[in-house]
Amino acid sequence: MNAVNIEKGKFYLNRSGGIVGPISETGDSVLPWFGILCGAVRLYRQDGTAAYGPALDLVSEYPVKTGNEPNHQPAAVDPRQCSALSDVLTEAYEDAANGKGHHRHGDATTPFLDQPSMQIGRMVGVGYPIGQAMKKAHEASTRTDRGDYSGAVHELLGVINYAALAILLIREK
Repeated sequence: MNAVNIEKGKFYLNRSGGIVGPISETGDSVLPWFGILCGAVRLYRQDGTAAYGPALDLVSEYPVKTGNEPNHQPAAVDPRQCSALSDVLTEAYEDAANGKGHHRHGDATTPFLDQPSMQIGRMVGVGYPIGQAMKKAHEASTRTDRGDYSGAVHELLGVINYAALAILLIREK
């Protein structure tokens, strides 16, 4: 469990380094808090765990600067600047968690970090997911050339997920 105790009006960092906030109450007993991350509403439990997966879990409070501190940096990017990106990344996550990626490569009892793609990557190295991402990018290009735009988007969601897998393998080192 997370050690974060959410408080109304504060900002927090999530596990992926995103800034979430300000935090407000939802009125729901299961997911009583929400915050904004790149223009998208994210729901949270009291301990900071996210409704949409561990990458969005809150890990620490983010100190909002007033502008009077030495070397002041802006607290966050305007969320409207990355809401479209957030939507695509959420779509890629959903594809891996509940779509083709889950049905083809996972099951309900095997955690993501123990599934074959991660195991193979541990055996042969980070080149495995990078190669898979390259193959999917090529497939997206050929689908686009054929006018299969939906299929191209689906392949590119796979590119995102294989890139994320490569990041996870690198971070394990």
